[in-house]
Amino acid sequence: MDDLKNHFLQRSIAGLQEAYLRLRDADAGVLLDTFRTLHTIKGTAQTFGFSEAANIAHKLEDMLDGQAGVVDIGLLLEGISLLIDSLEHNDPVDTEGFADKIERLKRDSPVAGNVFISKIPFETFDKFSDHERTRIFSASDAGRDIYRIEIAFDLADFATGFKEFRDRLDSLGETIATLPGKTSDGKIGFIIYFAAKSEPAEFARLCVEHSASLDHANFSARSGNALGNALSLIGKHGRELAADMGKKVEIIISVDDLFTGTDSTQLIFDALLHLLRNAIDHGFNKTGMVRIGITSTDNGLTITVADNGRGIDREKLRSLAAQKGLSADGDLADMIFEPGISTANEVSEISGRGVGLDAVKTMVENAGGSIGVKSETGKGTTFEIILSVPPAVAGG
Repeated sequence: MDDLKNHFLQRSIAGLQEAYLRLRDADAGVLLDTFRTLHTIKGTAQTFGFSEAANIAHKLEDMLDGQAGVVDIGLLLEGISLLIDSLEHNDPVDTEGFADKIERLKRDSPVAGNVFISKIPFETFDKFSDHERTRIFSASDAGRDIYRIEIAFDLADFATGFKEFRDRLDSLGETIATLPGKTSDGKIGFIIYFAAKSEPAEFARLCVEHSASLDHANFSARSGNALGNALSLIGKHGRELAADMGKKVEIIISVDDLFTGTDSTQLIFDALLHLLRNAIDHGFNKTGMVRIGITSTDNGLTITVADNGRGIDREKLRSLAAQKGLSADGDLADMIFEPGISTANEVSEISGRGVGLDAVKTMVENAGGSIGVKSETGKGTTFEIILSVPPAVAGG
């Protein structure tokens, strides 16, 4: 019995120490391995009388399974240190502060359906119905991965083939949406968005049997990636700001790749914070949507912030330009970047002094980038930022 117990301790502590080092070095790929390690420790620790260690492992496992909201890497490292200490000494360790932080993490997590960070192409969200978007949000909040399946069926036996594939697929998870795909001679194509807790062997085998192309469609903020964490904070802040103002604003954040560098993360965070606050404050009376998209290109990053609100008041801009002796040539919307120009009716704690967009333009141009705006009355406003980012930062 002692040999089994010692083997369990040595293996568990070594595994936790390795996980700690990899997490500290921002190795996002370690999360799944860490989850499995914690799950094993939780079950075995109780057997050998390490009840406190089992409890700590359970709390950490909940963090990684999405039950406590978005993973806080610092808190995860703190918990792993406590778990190692508990296993090494089997003496009570001070977990009160750690438990309090876990509870705060649960309380502060975004409300389901408000924020979604994904690899699903930005434009795809327009093709989803409100019901389908809600199902995607709910599945993601429940810790399920979203997959994108591209498949084509022979027209000759389409009804039978499609039904067989969907029936087997639905037995493995939840079909979120079915969109039109590529259609060629004799074949009809579909793109299916599917939610599953993980990718079971049966799921992969099914796709191979039907020659289906399978991709992960989601970028999870739980990965610990610096940009992912920044975007999660942006979404959380936007949700809270809208609630404080008595507004209901849906925030969708779409990322087409996983950016591993941190050189541009602070700039992206600062610019998006300004633009999101501006959209929530000025764009809507009560309800609306803000979509943030980040796309990698051969030359760097393209960042868009689009709302479906009231649009920029061009006549007010024209009047303000005249008052300040500014030229109104070109697109009046560009005047919004001039220092001291604001279409807000009054100054608030959020905006209205005419310095926010000027500041965004300055920080973007200082980084060698550019920013532009398009707006249509009653339909919304879109800001586009183009950043030249070295491949080592943009790629992933």
